Amino acid sequence: MPLTEIPQLFAALPILIGISFVAWLISLKTGKVSVIDTFWPLLVTAALWVYLIQYPGENQVNWIAVTLVCLWGGRLFLHIFLRARGQCEDRRYTELRSRWKSNFEMKSLVGIFGLQAFMAWIVSFSLFFALRGESEFSPLRWTAAGIWLFGITFETVADVQLRAFQRAKNRNGVLDTGLWRYSRHPNYFGECCVWWGAYLMALPADGWWSIASPLLMTYCLLDFTGIRRMEFGVVQRRPDYDVYTQKTSRLIPLPPRK
Repeated sequence: MPLTEIPQLFAALPILIGISFVAWLISLKTGKVSVIDTFWPLLVTAALWVYLIQYPGENQVNWIAVTLVCLWGGRLFLHIFLRARGQCEDRRYTELRSRWKSNFEMKSLVGIFGLQAFMAWIVSFSLFFALRGESEFSPLRWTAAGIWLFGITFETVADVQLRAFQRAKNRNGVLDTGLWRYSRHPNYFGECCVWWGAYLMALPADGWWSIASPLLMTYCLLDFTGIRRMEFGVVQRRPDYDVYTQKTSRLIPLPPRK
């Protein structure tokens, strides 16, 4: 990437920090820092629009990239918003409250809201390059768009199945049907496909180094805030989950083990 384009990449960061600050103010009002989860897709989508303003033009690549990001962001925002409505604060944040204790509000401003803004900026690197380069779709970009759309569809179906399972009041049971028969976290697999697809979309514009975007998302989904943290202690709450983990793939959908 030419050095002259670095300021254009950094232009999104103060915008994302500002949005996260608004989310922090809302958390002070509601007493729930988990509001940042709802703001996550808004942060990434906002970064895309900042980049689009700097690379204006009605071409095929821009339209497809914007459509895919808005589909992803709109769906995820609605899903998280409906899931969190009327619920207690996520236990991840409850643990942080007990760990950080005094002056939690100010610590959360940097350690939760500021961190999320910075992470959303890194994740948006692939989007920055997806809007650059040739205006027509190459075979690689068509493949990337297909993987991207597949990821959105896959995680949508997984979330719908999970929602139906929860509505059936199976709080202590284990969802092992549908996509969840082949992966313990099919929604996360779909999310990984989204960001690896976005990375492939960036490659034709010399965006190879934006691999930090899908790597960060994959790490977060697997270990930082995702699977490892979610599955910690779940066997104590749901005894059947131990059997489920032995026969079901952690992330990539595979036939169940006998």
